[in-house]
Amino acid sequence: MPDRLSILCVHGIGHGDADPGLIPSWRDAITLDLQRWTPGLQVDFTFLAYDDEFDHAPLDAGTYAAAVAKLMASGVVHGIGDLLPGSRGLFDVPDQVRWTAGMIAQWATEDRLRERLRRRVLGAVASSRPDVVCAHSLGTLLCYDAFQRNPGTLRDRAFVTLGSQIGNPFVRDCFAGRIAPLDARMWYHLYNPDDHVFTAELRVRAENFVEIQTRFDKPNDRLNHDALWYFNHANTQNRVWLDLSGARSPRSLTRDVRTAQVLSARPIRRALLIGINAYPNPANRLEGPRRSAWCSTIEPPPRTSSSASTGSSTTWRRATSACCSTPVTARRFPRTGAARRSTISTSAWCRTTSTGAPSTRSPTSSS
Repeated sequence: MPDRLSILCVHGIGHGDADPGLIPSWRDAITLDLQRWTPGLQVDFTFLAYDDEFDHAPLDAGTYAAAVAKLMASGVVHGIGDLLPGSRGLFDVPDQVRWTAGMIAQWATEDRLRERLRRRVLGAVASSRPDVVCAHSLGTLLCYDAFQRNPGTLRDRAFVTLGSQIGNPFVRDCFAGRIAPLDARMWYHLYNPDDHVFTAELRVRAENFVEIQTRFDKPNDRLNHDALWYFNHANTQNRVWLDLSGARSPRSLTRDVRTAQVLSARPIRRALLIGINAYPNPANRLEGPRRSAWCSTIEPPPRTSSSASTGSSTTWRRATSACCSTPVTARRFPRTGAARRSTISTSAWCRTTSTGAPSTRSPTSSS
């Protein structure tokens, strides 16, 4: 069990460098959360300042408007429009949202700015040699950009992200359209679905990654983006701070990570396609796999009927069924006769006459 822990903190939007209350509030909250599990644990903090990097090109109203429009087009704004009913213009939006939109746009479009910020993050890691890197909001973008371009920086270190825009499609192009795993000892991603500052959940398939649900609704706060509420959430305390305090054994930690990955995995969804396979032209028949659909022909049931009017033989058989990756809606002809709509059915029937032409009448309907 360690008796000392070093943490590099990277703040988010809102002129954190100039906020006199940010450093003591983060330091007190994190220390108390860690010492809850390991009393007497010494925690050393380093805070990265970077606001001055954005001051070289102050943002005007046009830049804000373009950034907000692009972020809204990303589809994960999480209801800013519904959050602020009756807003008449961009400046009716809370300052933090406007600052976030403008600074994210500036970071995403200025390559030299991103390069300077990467150097600053890497320099802070090299000088402070932290055990943990803890980043909030825009700070998560700066850190992820630096770490994924410089493998080995996070080796033997933990990475904590909260209120993050890393998964937002607007900035994902900066990471070649894909969020790749990092080589951290462990990456904890705290996600609040009610955070309205362009945050997004992450799907990273790696044994050293876990997303922790930290849902909260802070009174009188329309954004729910407060870092302290992420820090003090029960799920954060019972998982992140417990792990980092050293009170949990490594074997128990590995087991819990694997359990969380299984529980958070996306379910595999398939659809059942019901169709008629008795086409006169054999080239049109669905035999074997076709692209993402696997097709199979089912033998006809032992049921025949004769047509009194033509004397021809009519055979009823099951239609071809297929599983594919695209949901479909198939028409179902149950044995009771009435046709209806169904998304999943194995009771589709077709009738093939001596001429090979299919019919949609059910086996129980009159000839």
